[in-house]
Amino acid sequence: MTRSSFELWNRQLDRFPTNGKRATYLAITVAATVVLYYQLYVQGAVVTKVLADLDMSLTYFILGQVVGGLVGILGSLAAGLADRWGRANLVVYGLIVVSLLVGVGAPNVGSPLAYMVVFGLIAGVEGVVLVSTPALIRDFSPQLNRASAMGFWTLGPVLGSLLVTVISSITLGTHHDWQFQFRVAGVVGAVISLVAFVGLRELTPRLRDQRMVSLRDRALLEARARDIPADQSTRGHWRQMMTSRILIPAGAISCYLLFYYVAVGFLVLFLVTTFGYSDARANSLATWYWIVNALSLMAFGVLSDAVGVRKPFMIVGGLISAFGIGWFAVATGDSHTSYRLFATIIVVIALGTGMTFATWMAAFTETVEASDPAATVTGLAVWGACVRVVVALSFTALVFAIPAAGVLADFGPRVTHTSAAVQAGTAVPAADLQYLVQHGEDVRRAARNAPRQWQQLWWICLAAQLMFLPSVWLLVGRWRPASARADALRHRASVEEELFRLTVRK
Repeated sequence: MTRSSFELWNRQLDRFPTNGKRATYLAITVAATVVLYYQLYVQGAVVTKVLADLDMSLTYFILGQVVGGLVGILGSLAAGLADRWGRANLVVYGLIVVSLLVGVGAPNVGSPLAYMVVFGLIAGVEGVVLVSTPALIRDFSPQLNRASAMGFWTLGPVLGSLLVTVISSITLGTHHDWQFQFRVAGVVGAVISLVAFVGLRELTPRLRDQRMVSLRDRALLEARARDIPADQSTRGHWRQMMTSRILIPAGAISCYLLFYYVAVGFLVLFLVTTFGYSDARANSLATWYWIVNALSLMAFGVLSDAVGVRKPFMIVGGLISAFGIGWFAVATGDSHTSYRLFATIIVVIALGTGMTFATWMAAFTETVEASDPAATVTGLAVWGACVRVVVALSFTALVFAIPAAGVLADFGPRVTHTSAAVQAGTAVPAADLQYLVQHGEDVRRAARNAPRQWQQLWWICLAAQLMFLPSVWLLVGRWRPASARADALRHRASVEEELFRLTVRK
C-alpha cells in the first residue's frame, strides 16, 4: 500500500488488499449505501404528516418526486466522473452532503417549494453516490463471489427501508413531528460519513479495469497492471454500453421493481388512507417486507455463488414475486383483509424480489465486464438512469392512477375529525362545518373508489414483473451448474498459464 493511500483525497490502492481489509472496505460501502437509502426513504414514513404540516397536496408531492427523479437521472449519468475523481471520494463527500441536507436542510423548510428543492438536491447527489457504491462492490469482489457481494450491496435499499420503518414505528408515538425523523437520519448519516471519511479506499484504475473471476487472479492482475499506461482507463465507454444487451436488461429490471418503488414511497399512505391504519401500524407491516427481503438477498446471493449460476434464480424469483403481487391486488379489493394476511403476502413478494435482484445485479455487472471491465461505472450509470426514468414516469402516472388517494390524503383527516366531533355532540367551529359540507361527499366517494384504483395499480406492477422475465436471456452466464464449473476450471488453467509466461518473461 502506498503512502498516498492514507491521504484524504487520493484513496487509491496499487495492490489488492488482504481479505481482512477487503472485507472492511466492502462493509463500509454497504453501510454507506444503507444510510443513503435510509435518508432518501425517510419521508415515506411520515408522508401524511409532511403533507398536513406544509399544507401540500398529494399531487404536488408526487410531482416533486418526479422532479427529484429527473435530477437523479442527471446525477447517475454524472457518476462517470468517478473514474476521474475517485469512486471512494464520491461516496464519502456525497454522503456528507446528503446528511447535511437531510438532517439540517429538510427539517427547517417552511413551504412545499422549499421542501421539494431540498429533496431535488438530495436526489441529485444520491444519483451520483448510488452508482459509485455498486462499482466499489464490484471492484473488490471477483465473479465467483459476485452474487454474495451484490446481495449485501442490495441490502442498502432494503435495510435503509427497514431502518425507516423500525425507527418510525418506535418513535412516532412519542415524537409526533416529522422533522424528528429527518434529524435522526441526518445524525446516522453523519456517523457513517466519518467512518467512510477515515476508512474507505478503492483500487487504482489499472487494477479495477480488469476482469477478476476468482481471488487466485490477483497475482496475474497485478502483473498486468504494471504494463498498463496510467491514463488508459480515463477514456469514455458510453458507446460500448449503448447496446441491447445492456439497455434492455437495465430497463427491464427497472420495470420489475415498480412495486418496490411504490411500496417505498406510498405503502404507508395506501394502508393509512385505504385500510385506516395508523402511521406506526402501517410502518410495522412494511417491516415484514424489508426483513424478509434482506434475508432473501443474502441467502440467494450465497446460494447462487455456491452453484455458479444466476439465471434460474432470476426466473424462479420473478415468478414468485409476480404471484405475490397478484395476490396482493386481490386482497386490496377486500376491505376485510387482515393485518396477518397482508403480512403473509408481503413475505412472499419480498422472498421472490430478493432472489431475483441479488442475482440480477451479479449477472448485470458480469455482462458489463464481458463487454469491457473498464466500463463498469458507465454501465451502472446507464442502469441508474434507467431506474430513475422509470421512477419518474411511474410517479407521474400515479397522479392519474390513484386520484382517490389524493382526495383522502388532502381532505380526509380534517373531514374525519370534524365528522367524529359532530357525532359526539362536541362544539365544532363554523369553518370546520363548512369544510365538512364542502368536502365530505368527495371524501366518501374517494373512500369507495380508492381500493379499486390501488388494485389496478398492483395489476400494472404484476404486468411489469412478467415483462422482465424474457430479458434474463440477454445476460451472460450459464443455466446449468455443471457448465459453470467447467468454465471456472478452464479460466483457472488459462490464468496459471498466462502468469507463468509473464513470470518467465520478467
